[in-house]
Amino acid sequence: MSGVALAQIPYRGNAPALTDLLGGQVDMMFSPLPAAVALVHDGKVRALAVTGSARSPLFPDLPTIAQAGLSGYESELHYGIVAPAGVPGPIVEKLNAALRGALAASDVARHFAALGAEVLASTPEAYASDIAAEEAKWSPIVRKAGIKAE
Repeated sequence: MSGVALAQIPYRGNAPALTDLLGGQVDMMFSPLPAAVALVHDGKVRALAVTGSARSPLFPDLPTIAQAGLSGYESELHYGIVAPAGVPGPIVEKLNAALRGALAASDVARHFAALGAEVLASTPEAYASDIAAEEAKWSPIVRKAGIKAE
């Protein structure tokens, strides 16, 4: 969207990428907020903006990328649990109910909130719809950039 050319460096997780950021081997990175929040609070890395549609409650003075000047930009990290396509519906529903129950526990909610993560427990159908929407959003960008799975 910005026309800025960045070199994408694949890492096996956030920890080694953050280590290289701290060591100066890379100039910047996009990091999930929970992985970087302590480093930002400790002043070891500088947060420039959040990629979501709203500011983070942990960093209310930190703008979104759209607010910082790239109008229309929004990219949010979603975590979910999936199962093989052949798992019977009643088992999927039972697993979903157990997950929703765990996420509703007050100690779990406090833990995620401390990391700046918003918990949105949904239905299997809603999550499938979310995956489809993300695929539709990002597929043209991936094709245009010529990105291939390795």
